[in-house]
Amino acid sequence: MDRELSHKTANRKAKSAEERIAELTLIFPGQEEEINIFIHGYSAVSSQSKFERLAHLILSARPPGLTYLLYWRSGSWKLPAWTQTVFTISRTAYRVIRAGEMFSPVFLLADAAMLTVAEMLSYRYYERRAETLGKNLRQHVAKIPEALDYPINLIGHSLGARVIYYALFLDEWWEYDIKDCILLGGAADVEGDWETCLTRISGGIYNAYSKWDLALKITPDMRKRVGRHPIQSSPRMINRQYTLQHTDYWSRLDDILPNLWEGFRPSPHIPLLKALKPLREKDEM
Repeated sequence: MDRELSHKTANRKAKSAEERIAELTLIFPGQEEEINIFIHGYSAVSSQSKFERLAHLILSARPPGLTYLLYWRSGSWKLPAWTQTVFTISRTAYRVIRAGEMFSPVFLLADAAMLTVAEMLSYRYYERRAETLGKNLRQHVAKIPEALDYPINLIGHSLGARVIYYALFLDEWWEYDIKDCILLGGAADVEGDWETCLTRISGGIYNAYSKWDLALKITPDMRKRVGRHPIQSSPRMINRQYTLQHTDYWSRLDDILPNLWEGFRPSPHIPLLKALKPLREKDEM
């Protein structure tokens, strides 16, 4: 009995923690009988204004049906507090020890190397969080009242594509109709088990990739990412190459989705939206 109560308490705590990390928000209640869940990537939504801007860009593409945005705490290009603390202590100690050599090439190279390691640790931390979110994606989908009745499309950018991969790879989704999956500049691995992922869905996987995506080129490992390379082709695995930088996908979504996604039909129920003003440098996504 005590063990059962302990297990239930642990599950409640895990669920509560997951809800603090991620939240599914309906951004447009479309009339078509389908569901689109958009999942952003690393450091894309760090403020309310960025959330609203991203929702605007999604709706500018006029996706049909119920349109959701899955917000998750995906980090910042600034180092998180714990990494910043470790980095600052290490960097200060090194500078004290090597105070007489602060402007030597060796000192500057070591200083840059410490910053690179800190950024690598930060990105890897949020990469793991994306994998965990994928593992738990079902509990967010279950909150959608129509989820058992309508087909569901998953659209992910950057680490959002990694969320989708782990959601499909680790879960069978037998009670839901996961139809199409759209990967935009995806930070998922080319060498993943994509054949298994295809068995979980009724439609296809559409991969938009770009050799010009420099952000994915410098991620802190040597793995090939689907945002820079095609996935092994099959009748239900469609790869399309673009000439885009990593952050270009959202602003070009209204052009990319009709070109990439064979089943995409813009909804007549979403009014045309005004163009957004350019972001100030401090607000850039």
